[in-house]
Amino acid sequence: MWHIGRGRKISATEQAADQALKGHIRTHLANERTFAAWVRTGISISMVGLVIARFLATQHSGLTRFFILLGDAYVLTGISILGFSAYNFFQAQRQIEAGQFRIPKQVLLGIVIVLSVLTSLLMILLTVEMWSHKP
Repeated sequence: MWHIGRGRKISATEQAADQALKGHIRTHLANERTFAAWVRTGISISMVGLVIARFLATQHSGLTRFFILLGDAYVLTGISILGFSAYNFFQAQRQIEAGQFRIPKQVLLGIVIVLSVLTSLLMILLTVEMWSHKP
């Protein structure tokens, strides 16, 4: 148990140490929650790719090849996010232990750019498909 001084009066030094330990544990638990959120995000993006490749490709024969490629790109992006999440978890864990933390700004910006491009391409393909099948 991480509580110190249970059942007796504790000194200010012991209280400070207890609070520091609690904060340290909370930080590690927050890192685990962040990891779980990244894993859910990676899986969700991969699932979007599978939906695009499976359903949109079979429904829209004129652009099947493009929908399959776009779906594959989403799946690969999701898998990359899963890899990043594992790397980031252990990196953050080391940084927490060392008492420092750096945000992986370039990776986060890269993920946002890739997903923005893929989603824009999806919107363009769907728009072209809808316009090409006007009655």
